[in-house]
Amino acid sequence: MMEQQATEHTETEHKNTISAVMPEHIDIVWDDVKMFLFRACKRSNGRHTLDTVYSQLKNGVQHLWIVIRIEDEKIIACATTSISTYPTGLKMLEVILLGGSHKDNWLTSGWKVLESWARKNNCKGMQALGRKGLKFLTVKEDSQWKEQSVMFEKIFKEKE
Repeated sequence: MMEQQATEHTETEHKNTISAVMPEHIDIVWDDVKMFLFRACKRSNGRHTLDTVYSQLKNGVQHLWIVIRIEDEKIIACATTSISTYPTGLKMLEVILLGGSHKDNWLTSGWKVLESWARKNNCKGMQALGRKGLKFLTVKEDSQWKEQSVMFEKIFKEKE
C-alpha cells in the first residue's frame, strides 16, 4: 500500500508531464504502458511478468509513474517503484521497472519527481537494480547516484 498518496505531477522543460497513476486508475493507462513494461519484464529473468506487475500496481505494492508528451497527450515512458523498508528501519524508494523513449526529454525531471516523492515518504534515498545500461541513466546523469555493487546471478538448469 502506498505510504502517502502519489500526487506528484510535474511539467518538464521539454513539454512533458510526469505523473503518478493511482491504483484505481491503472486500467485507464494500461494499454499505453504495457509494452514498455513488457520489455522491462523480459529483462528481469523471470522476476516480473506483466501479470505480476499489473497485480502489484492495482494492489498498491508497486507505484506507476508515467511521462506524457503534452503536444499529443501520448505516454512516452513509465516506471514502477516501491518503498523498501529494511530491518534497520531504513526506507529506500526502489525503481523496479523503467522503460520508454526520448529519455533526454524527461530523465532528469523524472529523477527529481521520484526523489521528491521519496522524501515525502521518509525515504533516505533511492535504489535501482538493472542491466548495465542503467548506469547511463543514473551514475552518468547525476553524481549523487553511486554504483554500490554488482549483482551476480546463476539460473539453475533443469535436471535431465
